[in-house]
Order: sequence, then structure tokens, then C-alpha cells
Amino acid sequence: MLAPLAARRRKSHLIVCGDDALAFRLVEELCEREEQVTVLLRSKKRGHGPQIARISKVIVIEAERLDEDALRSAGIDNAKSIAFVRQDDVDNVHAALRARAANARIPVVLRLFNLSIASRVRVLVGDCSVISDAEMAAPSFVATALGEIPDSHVEIGDSQTLYLTRIGALPDAKTVCGIRDTIDGKKLVPATHPEARLVLTLSDEPPSESLSLVRHRVRRAVTRMWDVLRETVDRKLRIATLGLLLFVVLGTFMIAENHEPSISWLQSAYIVMLTTAGGIDPDLKAAGIEQVTHMLVAFAGVALVPVLTASIVETVVGRRLAAATGQLRRPISDHVIVIGLGNIGVQVITQLANLGVPVVAIEENELAPGMESARRLGVPVVHGDASRAETLQAAQVRTCRSLVAVTSSDVANLEAAWNAREIRSSLRIVLRVGDGDLAMRIDERSDGASTLSVSTVAAPAFAAAMTDQDVKGTITVDRAVLVIAEVEVGRGSELDGAPVAAIREGVVRTGVWVLAVRDETGLNFSPPAARILLGGQRLLVVAGRADLRRTMRRTAAPPEPEAGV
Repeated sequence: MLAPLAARRRKSHLIVCGDDALAFRLVEELCEREEQVTVLLRSKKRGHGPQIARISKVIVIEAERLDEDALRSAGIDNAKSIAFVRQDDVDNVHAALRARAANARIPVVLRLFNLSIASRVRVLVGDCSVISDAEMAAPSFVATALGEIPDSHVEIGDSQTLYLTRIGALPDAKTVCGIRDTIDGKKLVPATHPEARLVLTLSDEPPSESLSLVRHRVRRAVTRMWDVLRETVDRKLRIATLGLLLFVVLGTFMIAENHEPSISWLQSAYIVMLTTAGGIDPDLKAAGIEQVTHMLVAFAGVALVPVLTASIVETVVGRRLAAATGQLRRPISDHVIVIGLGNIGVQVITQLANLGVPVVAIEENELAPGMESARRLGVPVVHGDASRAETLQAAQVRTCRSLVAVTSSDVANLEAAWNAREIRSSLRIVLRVGDGDLAMRIDERSDGASTLSVSTVAAPAFAAAMTDQDVKGTITVDRAVLVIAEVEVGRGSELDGAPVAAIREGVVRTGVWVLAVRDETGLNFSPPAARILLGGQRLLVVAGRADLRRTMRRTAAPPEPEAGV
């Protein structure tokens, strides 16, 4: 009973409702920002409850249902904001409505997978921020699986967009800074740095389709007809169909060359089409070669109809048998295997399908919510345990481009990766790993396997929404997260009267880069290093989370002296 009492006595604290990896990472993020946090979870012994309970100065309240009694025990009356980050959209919306009934003025942050209902949820709940962690993280999984840079950009105002690109990828854009790899992770450096692998660039052009997206779509358009043909008829039927069509084409040529009197190619094609359909009368006066051609084309036409009928029947039956047995209907290569059709998995297969990349999904639960999305996208699904070699073989792992394991279980993802690597040692593997320390150690020791954490990517956005910080967006580079935010220079702060260059002094990890200074004239991009910062101005910066927090402390105005002192 002590925890609810302590929570109710708190003022201006933050409430987090959830017990998964995102909730844990969000609580860590808020505590690093020196916020008071109260967590509502089902049990300290389930999910990430044990890890959350070990965080100092966090009050943990156990409640199976997020009803008004549970919310009041967490001190919702005095809370600054509340976030619902459970993995059930309906549960989160229902709890948000209860929170609104308990405190009509509290800002609400909602985790939603189905963003198509976001606008209606905002109207229903009111004063509500809606964020999809799956949508934020999926591009990184897709890009890593394809061996490309994530299509990352953030619109930052004044018709300017910040892009993450390779050097020279956007020749008309203005390069802001470079990003290089260090022992500690990513570091912001001058764009001319010799070890800068990627760059951040500013452009006034609106976001458009990336070159990789265009390339994949062209590839998809070129190969679609052949894929349809391969899907419709098997190899033997394809050979028979092509042979019969060859007879028809040769017949057109022979009749055009031997008909008396001479006729055009269009007239010859007209005769052949009628003959193929069995609608031409025999011509006893025609030359022998022409009569033979009539017969061959007629036989080809008679055979073509049952061959096409057999192809269609074989396709329909084959598809149903494949769906029933969880097997692929035909050999496939250069595809991406996606393990797990949860929230992340659905986003990944959707984006890959939109790019025109062949996809095969593996899902153990035949009633998983993502099954409907897979059917709608035409993505074949192999039913089975992805940690078993036979399941991976059924998904044709030997010929795939890469494997993406995005189930909610770190153990299941690792088992699938290890077994896939046993079958094919050179396979590119992308793992969803919730434990940050485990992910780092896998990256250090594993050759060809990349780890990504959904919670690491999404937590800064949730934390910014809860603390009312002016965060424009985030850009993910591998496992590093860069935050683009506006920071006000407080009057009398450490940086009041200092040059722009001073903001990069004593950085901790990634560094801080000033994109623009906002004054009475608006945003002034790429300010000179010698420009003096004045109290009341706002800085648009890009930085890692640790360095952004440090910068905010340096720009904070000193506390006012107490009266009478």
C-alpha cells in the first residue's frame, strides 16, 4: 500500500502504463531526463517488470486492469502526462478514455499499431499524441535486410528537410555534417572528415521516393509478367504453351509469305486467329504449304484451350494445397524471409512488398493477426517453428537474400538465426533484440548478423511527447538514434553570450550540431561558428540522446534566487 500512497503524493510526475521492452526503455529515458516516473504494470515478475522495478526512484504499482481505481492509485490527478504503451490498440484506447474521465486535462501519449484510426482516436480522446513504434522501426529493418541506408528524413520547418544519405547522393542539397563510426558508436563530425561514411544534408525539396525505392519498383515492373507466368503454369505447361504459341507465330509468317495473291502481315494474322479458333473454312485451291500451315495452326488452337484450362486449374489447386500445408508452391530465390507476423513483422513485409522485393513469411500461429495482411499482400506464409531446420528449409533459406527475425522473443529470434546460419553460413541476418546489452554483444561477436531494437528507436519519441519537448523527429543509424530538437537558450545560462562553436565543447558521445538559430527573422540555417548566442533564442540541433540532455542543461536558465535572499 506504500507505493500507491507515495504516487498520489507526487506532483508533476509522469505515468507509464506497460511492462514490455518499450515501457522499460521509456522509463529509462525519462529517468535519464531526471523526471519522476510512476509505472503501472500487471506484475513485477512478468515481462520487463523485474528490470523496471530495479530502476531507482521509480514507483511501481501492480494492476491487472487499467481502470480508474488503478489510475488514481498512480496519482493521475497530479500527473504531468501519461503514456499507454501496451501492445493492444483497443486496450490502450480504452485505458486512455478512462484516464480522460479521471483527469480531463492530462496530456495522453498512445502507442498504436493501426495508424489508420489515429485521427479518429485523437478526436475521441482529445489532447492526445499517437505514435507507432512499429512504423518508426520498420524502415531500419527493411534497409538493413537489403543492405542499404534507411530512407530517413525529417521535415524541420521553413520548407527544409533533413536527410540521411551517402556522400554525394543528393548533389543539390546542402551538407550539414558527417557521421563516422567510432569505438563508442556514431560521431557527428565535419562533412569533410575523411572517415565520414554518411552525411546529414538539408534540402528545400520535399521528400521524394529514394533511388532504391525507384530501382526496386522498376525491377518489380520488369519481372512481374514473368512471375505471373511462372505462378500460373508450371515448367511442363510453360513449355507446351510456348510451343503452341510458336506454331501460331510461324503460321502467321508462312501464310504471309505463301498466300496467293499476296497479303499483308495483319491479314495473315487475321487468318491465323480464325484458324486457331476453329472458325475458318478449308481452302482447296490454296497452295500446299498454306494448307499445311492451316492444319498445324488449327491443331495448335485445339490444343491451346485445354492447356490453358489445365494451367488455371493447376494454379488454383496448387495454391490451396500450398496454403493448407504451409509450403511454397514453387522454387523462389533472392527473397527475404521474415519470421514473425506481429506488429513489426506486418510493417516489414508491407514495406518489402511495396518495394517489389519477394517475401516469404514464417509464422507458427496460424491465427496470428498478421496472417490477413500477408494474404492481402500475396506473401506466402510457412507455418511452423522457425527454430527448426525443416521450417527454414521450407521457406527456401538456401536461396534467400536475407533473413529478418522480428518475433517478440529474443530467444526465438536467436535460435532461428543460429539454425539459419548452420544451413547457410554467409546469410545476411537481421535480428530484433530487446535487450540492449545482448544486442551490443551480438554485434561485436557475430559476423553478418545485425541487431536492431524497436524500443531504442521509439523511446525518445515517446519521452519527448510526454515531456513536451520540441522534438522534430529522430534518425536511426544502425543502433544509434539521433534526435532533432529545438532548444531554448535560457537567459543567464552557460551558453548565453557564448559562440555557436561552444555548444560542441565537452560532448559525451555523438556530439551536437547546430542546424539553425531561430530569432526574430525566423530560422537561420548553418550559422557561423563565431555567431554569439543570446538568451531567448532557440537552437535547432541534432544530437544523440546523452549529448542532447547535456546541452539542455547547459542552456537552462539558472534558478531564480529565493525571496529575501
